[in-house]
Amino acid sequence: AEKARLIRMERDFLLESLDLIISNPLRWEAMSSDEKSQWTAYRQALLNVPQQSSFPNSVTWPEKPDA
Repeated sequence: AEKARLIRMERDFLLESLDLIISNPLRWEAMSSDEKSQWTAYRQALLNVPQQSSFPNSVTWPEKPDA
């Protein structure tokens, strides 16, 4: 249970960092549709971390987009 809590805390930190990008309307609108799709997919992959079959013993973290 503790390992799962720590992984969720790390995931939540990454989501909070991501929200600074996604929730900024000027920055978001300046992105291409491809960049928006990449960030959206990354966010969804972070949300899905606890649903990974090996969670919490082994987690595959999604790759953050370059943009």
